[in-house]
Amino acid sequence: VRPSGPLPNTAGFAVVLAPFAELAGRRLRARLTPAVDRSAELDGILREFTATTAAALGGLAARALVLELQVARVEGRLAGATPQARFRDFVAGAGTGAGLVRLFTEYPVLARLAGRSCVNAVAAMAELLDRYAEDRAELVARLLAGRDPGPLVAVDRTAGDAHRRGRRVAVLRFADGSRVVYKPRPLAADRHFGELVDWYSTRAGTPVLRTPALLTRPGHGWSELIEARPCASPAELDRFYRRLGALLALAHVLDLTDLHHENLIACAGHPVLVDLETLFHPPLPEDPAADDPAGRALDASVQRIGLLPQLVLGDEGALDLSGLGGGAERRSPVETAGWEAAGTDAMRLV
Repeated sequence: VRPSGPLPNTAGFAVVLAPFAELAGRRLRARLTPAVDRSAELDGILREFTATTAAALGGLAARALVLELQVARVEGRLAGATPQARFRDFVAGAGTGAGLVRLFTEYPVLARLAGRSCVNAVAAMAELLDRYAEDRAELVARLLAGRDPGPLVAVDRTAGDAHRRGRRVAVLRFADGSRVVYKPRPLAADRHFGELVDWYSTRAGTPVLRTPALLTRPGHGWSELIEARPCASPAELDRFYRRLGALLALAHVLDLTDLHHENLIACAGHPVLVDLETLFHPPLPEDPAADDPAGRALDASVQRIGLLPQLVLGDEGALDLSGLGGGAERRSPVETAGWEAAGTDAMRLV
């Protein structure tokens, strides 16, 4: 297949690994139960699964493919009048059966990694959909106010990093537009934190705090989707910051860390924490010879939590990633590798 349209970053390489992703999609379809069939529109879900799997495989193979692209360019084996056309010619050839045989003969470890990635993706997605079908009735009752949302129409698995053989946080969308969050880990800590917050909110003189509604299961759970909304008035803004101070105090008592901008949602007058993986975070042992009194003081303070402004410094400037000050789309100040001239035969890592 010869790709068309813009090909940013490693998007063009998804075409090369598409046969692997398509096989993964077929294997996923074969594993699904009738209960999933009855409660989900599988055609669209499987298309999205195949596309995201191909994109992930393209990223996995990108460095090897760019090297082979440069070898083909130097040897004059690429057809096309422009750099973009020559890139597309390379991708079309590499994605054939013969092209994949050549690639994986040259890079056998890449073949193993690609195969394992597909196996993990199928297992993780099948597990998610099976759990959805099993939990659907209570999920609707607990998180969607008992209103039937219609069939499941989409599963967005790009919301977080992969853990434990490809398992990811996912956002599930239903036919009526409502959404819930799937988390492939136990949510007992989140539930107990919510119970503590509920108790705290009943104390005299304390602000009422909000936590996401949850459905907990052994090994996984479901969460209400919290959407960001601005405050409607100065008074609501004042209440937001008072609640944020209360959350900061609770987080300090519970040794909760890593509350950067992705783990705090500003929902009108409520700051809502959406990831509590680091409750009771233990301090790291330090070398006595490298004692840093200032560092120890900061680690013992609320600064360690991550809610208050914290600057990440680099050669390109500084960036605030905190829950309070982060979230703006800015370039990272830390120099990282990236792709130059992506989608052309001059593509290279810089």
